Amino acid sequence: MPGDRVPASLSRDPGGAAPARAWPPPSALLPHAGRMAWLDRVTHHDGDGTACEAIVRADSPLADARGRVPGVAAIEWMAQCAAVHAALALRAAAARGTTPPAESGADATPAESGASAPPAAPFARVLLLGTRLLALERAFFAAGERVVARARPAAAATSGLVAFDAELADATGAVVARARRNLMAERAAPRART
Repeated sequence: MPGDRVPASLSRDPGGAAPARAWPPPSALLPHAGRMAWLDRVTHHDGDGTACEAIVRADSPLADARGRVPGVAAIEWMAQCAAVHAALALRAAAARGTTPPAESGADATPAESGASAPPAAPFARVLLLGTRLLALERAFFAAGERVVARARPAAAATSGLVAFDAELADATGAVVARARRNLMAERAAPRART
């Protein structure tokens, strides 16, 4: 993909300062449930990117006997953050009655979904096609540790294909993982109007 270089650091506040506000919890934006819902809250979102916070859980499906989660789990935190970005971009576009920009990763419109309100699940499924340029700085994360995932669209969506630059930072703000994520979003079937 053109421009496959992941920036050395994504902005801690993608797109500049935005007014403080409350976004829906990631669990309301993702199909993940229970122990597979790894993000706790959205801390920033605008057209340029999204940041989400998570606390590492000892009951994670990937945790070892000491409650440590392997460093490769950063891939999932970053993927969930990218999916949150796409969902929030779709909801914002639906609220405006417009189509979200292709590079947002949210390419379905309210008219296509048959809904006048933002759809709860704009995609039938989102498939991870690959992770490129992965750099991991940590072997594991300790239970109770706070991490922040950040994702921003890196390439325009084409037929549901979108690339995100993503990174994961620890509680000190140090970037401990970085990658380019390639995702394919399959549109949900249009809903019948009632």
